[in-house]
Amino acid sequence: MKRTNTFALAPTEEQHQQLLEIADACARLWNELNYRRRQSFFKSKLNWESKDLYDKYKGIIGAATAQQIQRKNSEAWKSFFALLKLKSEGKLPPHIRKVKPPRYWKDRENKKRKLLILVRCDCYRLEAGVLKLPKKLRVRWKGQPKWNGWLKQGLLTLIYDSIRWKWYARQAVEVEPPHQPLSNKRAYVDLGVLELLTVVVDGEKQALAHSGRGALADWWYLSHRIDGLKSVAAETDGRRTTKRIRTLFRRRTLRFRQYVNTTVRRAIKKLWLGGVSEIVVGDLKDIRTNVNGGRKSNTMVHNFWGHRYLLRRICEVAEEYSISVLAVSERGTSSKCPWCGSVEVVKQGRLVKCECGIEAHRDVVGALNIGAVSGGHVNGVMAHPLEVRV
Repeated sequence: MKRTNTFALAPTEEQHQQLLEIADACARLWNELNYRRRQSFFKSKLNWESKDLYDKYKGIIGAATAQQIQRKNSEAWKSFFALLKLKSEGKLPPHIRKVKPPRYWKDRENKKRKLLILVRCDCYRLEAGVLKLPKKLRVRWKGQPKWNGWLKQGLLTLIYDSIRWKWYARQAVEVEPPHQPLSNKRAYVDLGVLELLTVVVDGEKQALAHSGRGALADWWYLSHRIDGLKSVAAETDGRRTTKRIRTLFRRRTLRFRQYVNTTVRRAIKKLWLGGVSEIVVGDLKDIRTNVNGGRKSNTMVHNFWGHRYLLRRICEVAEEYSISVLAVSERGTSSKCPWCGSVEVVKQGRLVKCECGIEAHRDVVGALNIGAVSGGHVNGVMAHPLEVRV
């Protein structure tokens, strides 16, 4: 199981300047190498040679770091060619609409280089309070690694956050899953906007709906503040963005992700304690393709709702509890009665009404139909969920 330890660095002023110089040189190496390969690709003659750039920068950033950046750039190009091959075969994943060559390390908003340092796995040591780096750097760090006792340490990435004016380190590690399943039940999950997760478990009558209304209210509040500041910036000096606007965008993203992470972790821990060993979740491919429910609804679906991030976090947290995750098609699961199988249903707000007399919550209907599609035993589940809020 691969995970990442993230912690803050506390360099001295001299170390800060040294890290800035190294990070800037790393960005220049990546950009020069990427420019050479992009231009040669557009001319149909890919120039893979990089020895001269390696010799140019190895004295500034270190031979191992220069080698690591070249390797990462090569991996990015190999991924690009793999996607081109899938596109030519008609097997490109539906969420990828356009295949583009690797980009430069550049922030498009402030038009400055992205400051990253890649440190090879055998070129650093994380000790009590001190991070030992190449170039004889000994930088103090804060916090506590979340994943201790790792089997193998991987790449270390140093990132300079220009908004917070701080350095952060991300350490890739390989660890064993800390938990094992307690039984062999299955859970069926419907993903939504207002109810992030609606969960039905085999043999249990009460469905649980993990609400996303708190995250949505917070997102709307910060969005209105951002829109107001954008108007002021445009009227004052014609700028599209400011540091304050970028800070609010960052805050909005982080607060949403924190809400999702807390919701998912609590939900999966509860399932693990209940003996669940497999989660069947609705796959929302192309969910945004034909969505047009008005301005407010479209904003929530297209801008607020990060369903791919939500699904990714479900898979990652479930892996920690050794719970397998199976994604099945969710198409039509909210338009069919799970009790009588009729498709003659009427949707009114969050309710689904059927000619058999059932009135049920739409997300419960979706979760029950996901269970029925995957062969689950979901008879006798209540038509309305118990809402759980963070």
